[in-house]
Amino acid sequence: MTLCFEFIEKIIHGKETIQQGQVSFGEHSQSTHLGSCVSIIVLSKSRNVGGLSHVVGRETSIGDYNFAEMVIDYFQSLEKPFGPFDYYAVGGSDNCLFVLEDVERQFNLRMIHYEKLDVLGMYYRHVLLIPQEHKLMIHKKSLFQTIG
Repeated sequence: MTLCFEFIEKIIHGKETIQQGQVSFGEHSQSTHLGSCVSIIVLSKSRNVGGLSHVVGRETSIGDYNFAEMVIDYFQSLEKPFGPFDYYAVGGSDNCLFVLEDVERQFNLRMIHYEKLDVLGMYYRHVLLIPQEHKLMIHKKSLFQTIG
C-alpha cells in the first residue's frame, strides 16, 4: 500500500486515520540518515527529484545537537539544489520518540505510528509529518531551545 499525497493531506488535517501495518511513501521520497534511529524524509509531488538519491546525510546523535534546529537547517540545505518539497518528515524508532513528541506538541503537527513503516527500504515506527507551510513557520518561530 502506498501513502499517497492526498492521504497525507487528510492525515495532517485530521480527516483520516490509518491502520497499523506496512506503509510505503513510494518512489518519490528520499530518506537521509542522520543518526542511529532518526531520518529526514522529504517528499515531492514532482517526478523530477532524481538528484535526491545523491544526498548524503550528516551523521549525528540527538544529544549532541539541538535536534529540531538541525532538522530545519537540513531541510533548507536540500531546498537550494533540489526543492522546494511538498512535505517534510522526521522518522524514527521508539528511543527517539520523545524528541518527535516534543516537536509534535509545540508545533501542532500530526504524528503517524506503524508497526513497520517502509521508507525506501528503511523501516521506522514513528513519522512526524511537516507540511511545507509548517516548516517555514517552525523556522521563523525559533523555538528550538527547549527541544532535543
